[in-house]
Amino acid sequence: MADAFRLTVDDGGEVRARRLLLATGLADELPGPPGVERLWGRSAFHCPYCHGYECTGRSVAVLGSSPARVRLALQLSRFAGDVALCTGGEPLDPAARAKLEANGVTVRCEPVIRVEAPGDLVFDGGPPLARDALFVASVPRRRSDLAARLGCAAFADGCVEVDEFARTSVPGVYAAGDMARRATVPMPPAAVVAAAASGTVAGAVIDQDLLDTDFDLAGSRS
Repeated sequence: MADAFRLTVDDGGEVRARRLLLATGLADELPGPPGVERLWGRSAFHCPYCHGYECTGRSVAVLGSSPARVRLALQLSRFAGDVALCTGGEPLDPAARAKLEANGVTVRCEPVIRVEAPGDLVFDGGPPLARDALFVASVPRRRSDLAARLGCAAFADGCVEVDEFARTSVPGVYAAGDMARRATVPMPPAAVVAAAASGTVAGAVIDQDLLDTDFDLAGSRS
């Protein structure tokens, strides 16, 4: 697999490599309502594991009506001071509403017109809702189409499929960071520490792969 890959860079130059590691990451596609983009990363979040600590004892809103959003609202109720689920005009399953309200989560079903700092919601009818932060469902998308152009297998969420050694479906191509995940992982590992760890694994595996090739050591690792 000598010089199996040839890459043309922006200045027209060419890079040759025996192995290729993709680490181009994902970008977040943000939902409405207007105002979310301006607050993104400051008081508009997507992950309770990334930003839950900052919301301890504070008032938060969860936007959406799906079972996953109901679950998130209940999860946040364990440590946030006041939680509201805002469906944005979508209906909510009566059983889900009863569970939320029984656990102290406020439900607002009016359409949301806009979001104001820090996380206040303005509705189309009904009084506004003052919040310190809000959680929205962002949609991850690939930053680069390199994996697709190489023919790497991918999941519906855009992540490249890898095995436990960061190998893609294309021989010699590896992937790491939040752009890649194993089939047993249900979502992109969108955290810096997880991305760094996967890069460490990928780098070590690539080095061992090249070591096997250079010295004909395949099968000698026991």
